[in-house]
Amino acid sequence: MTPGAVTGVVDRLERAGLARRAPDPADRRRLVITAVPGAFGKVFAGLDAAMAKLMARYSPAEQAVIADWVTNTVGVLREQTRLLRKREHSSRRVP
Repeated sequence: MTPGAVTGVVDRLERAGLARRAPDPADRRRLVITAVPGAFGKVFAGLDAAMAKLMARYSPAEQAVIADWVTNTVGVLREQTRLLRKREHSSRRVP
């Protein structure tokens, strides 16, 4: 993300009461962004309850298989994305 995009995200989080900006005590040129305590819990309470209900349908062994599949799928997707970017970068070179 560009610095401007990050600033926009932080602006929206701050307006929503989810984050705060404060000066960095170690470097006055920087800001420290912190989550408002408890704010995200309220926002994601419904998601948390729905996911807990979903996960309750699976045994610990089944959850381990699901977690393994998701982890390995993410790895495959990242590697394939890396290869696509490499191929795209190579095709842009002028001989």
